[in-house]
Amino acid sequence: MIVKRKTKELDLFYDKPTHNMKHNLRLFLEQVQKIKAEFADKTPLSKVNKQVVMKKIELEQIYVQLRDGNYNRKLLERALILGKEFEYDDRIVALRKRLYDLNAQEIKENGCRARREILDQLAAIIVEDNNPFGESAKEPRKYLRAAEQLDNIMREKKIQIGESEYEDELKEAWVLLREEYLSYTKYYNKAKTNKDNLKLHKDFGAR
Repeated sequence: MIVKRKTKELDLFYDKPTHNMKHNLRLFLEQVQKIKAEFADKTPLSKVNKQVVMKKIELEQIYVQLRDGNYNRKLLERALILGKEFEYDDRIVALRKRLYDLNAQEIKENGCRARREILDQLAAIIVEDNNPFGESAKEPRKYLRAAEQLDNIMREKKIQIGESEYEDELKEAWVLLREEYLSYTKYYNKAKTNKDNLKLHKDFGAR
């Protein structure tokens, strides 16, 4: 039986975005670990339980984007579908309001596309290293450090989200940080990879 979240354990998204990648991803990491613990006594997981885990993690990843202020109609509609399975009523109302507001503004998407893509990549790495279906990586990659450094670099450049050069500068900085902090050869324990985990990585990174 699927148990919905009954109370506001923490603010998984906010009325106003907080452009802090490390903070937003740390909350995501905590939720991934909580979901893994929730199903720890049910291993090996059935196909149904695996699907539930994947859906719950997908919803938490959407909240990463909502906290950062990056979303579009498709993302919110997906959040509502998942929310009806796992969330309490107030959260569903809040998601509907966010979708209503976006439609009322007559815009296709909100926030920064480059930040959304990078956050999706980092979320996929968090799921991969904290494998919800088995053992976690012995040497997890430094995803939170990479996120913190990226925001620091953009602050040092004094380029604000929404400025014309922001996305190009962000992508350029990310290429260097990704190589420094997230190298597979340095941090990824390939021996612990499994097909389910790779599927999560592929699905999340390709959104």
